[in-house]
Amino acid sequence: MKRKKVIIIIGTIVVLVLLYGIHSIFGNCRFGQELYEVSCRLSFQVQSLIKSIDDLEEEFAEADNDQVDYLYYNQYHNAIVTFWSEFGYEDMPILDEVRLEYSARINEILRQTSKNEEVENAFTNAEEFQKIDDLRDQLKVLTNGLNEFVESYRQMSDLERYFVPWKNERKLLSDKVRIPE
Repeated sequence: MKRKKVIIIIGTIVVLVLLYGIHSIFGNCRFGQELYEVSCRLSFQVQSLIKSIDDLEEEFAEADNDQVDYLYYNQYHNAIVTFWSEFGYEDMPILDEVRLEYSARINEILRQTSKNEEVENAFTNAEEFQKIDDLRDQLKVLTNGLNEFVESYRQMSDLERYFVPWKNERKLLSDKVRIPE
């Protein structure tokens, strides 16, 4: 009788450990898939913001152009507000400390360019534009890091995705795209 109880207890423990392991493996895979999906969305948003900055810079650089088309202002405002509003989730593909660095930079630029007149000043004043140019350069680093992450995820087999330590991958990506001080 005593031997049966020991076998049942050991069997129960083994089953529980196996269930926990399977649950952890599937949870890890789900986390990797969420990081992938958010990375795709974020990369698109960052590229949209970079393009809007490039378009405005080009428009303001044309000397014969007295007035920039409202469309470019609208494109810029939409891109920066969309990026700012969606760049705050905890399941981001980068760690919170790096996300907060980007959020602070975006907030600064957003405050600096909330009106069309302020945008014009920021893009025509060399000193003010340097802040936007620095942000654009860092956003390119962020885009490259996100695209590398997305591409490496796509190249993995389904089986590999279950066993990749996604929290470590997230940390590596965060270190790669960190804003230099």
